[in-house]
Amino acid sequence: MKTFKGLKGFGLQGLNFTRLRVRIGLLFFILFLLFMKPGPAGCFLSGLFLVIFGLAVRAWSSGHINKQAELSTSGPYARTRNPLYVGSFFIGLGLCVSCYDGSNPLLSAVTCLLFCLGFILLYVVQISREEEFLLKKFPAEFSGYEKEVPAFMPSLKPYSRRSANRFSAALYLKNHEYRMLLAIAGMYLLLLLKKIIP
Repeated sequence: MKTFKGLKGFGLQGLNFTRLRVRIGLLFFILFLLFMKPGPAGCFLSGLFLVIFGLAVRAWSSGHINKQAELSTSGPYARTRNPLYVGSFFIGLGLCVSCYDGSNPLLSAVTCLLFCLGFILLYVVQISREEEFLLKKFPAEFSGYEKEVPAFMPSLKPYSRRSANRFSAALYLKNHEYRMLLAIAGMYLLLLLKKIIP
């Protein structure tokens, strides 16, 4: 792949990173439940804003992706090849901000740094594997798409040959994106309970 071709040299292509990513996400959720506490009101609300933005990006994306059936180029896919992961990054970052510990800023900074490093490691490899599959399944179509649309950071200029597909609530449900919404809502409910009941 153009963006992540160097990964093969590290022997990472054969590992099941989808399963690993899910397990690490579950571990993060458990550690969050056990140890994280809500930060000051300003940090809590700022983080919540980032999380809501991330959830909205993921919801929008999930309504435009028909996995393995076609190459998605409409909606957010016209500006970034991986909008679901962009949304995930904002959700994780928002959770870190919401739980900022003013009494221990070093710990908060390390937590945020570990999240960013872990995200980069897992998702760069995952994106590489997924795009290798897409290149094989849609060789001509994906080749042009890859050249024009960035892998992660959204472009101000949309893909010139994007499809005219509109957001589909049926796809949103089919992709089970509501599970992410419910999980994050549960996390913030727990944070609020911890704030009310120290």
